[in-house]
Amino acid sequence: MGEGDRAAGLPGKTARDAVRRTHGAAVTVAVDRAALASEQRIVDTFAALALIPRACDFAEFVNPRINGGLPPSSTAPRTYGKAR
Repeated sequence: MGEGDRAAGLPGKTARDAVRRTHGAAVTVAVDRAALASEQRIVDTFAALALIPRACDFAEFVNPRINGGLPPSSTAPRTYGKAR
């Protein structure tokens, strides 16, 4: 990012700090039924708003066999410091 993130309209430092915080709190989770349902709702909404050409079955684009011992998608993100 140069002077800022044009797509988000944020100053560069603000955008970089947000990405760092997000990655620090992220938890890798399984691609389970709840995750697929959530992503499907996004696909359906984007299609209804004509942000994408048409709806599709999101589950056709993922491979749940890689889940292994990952926690469920309902697992809360990590937190650092005191809760807000």
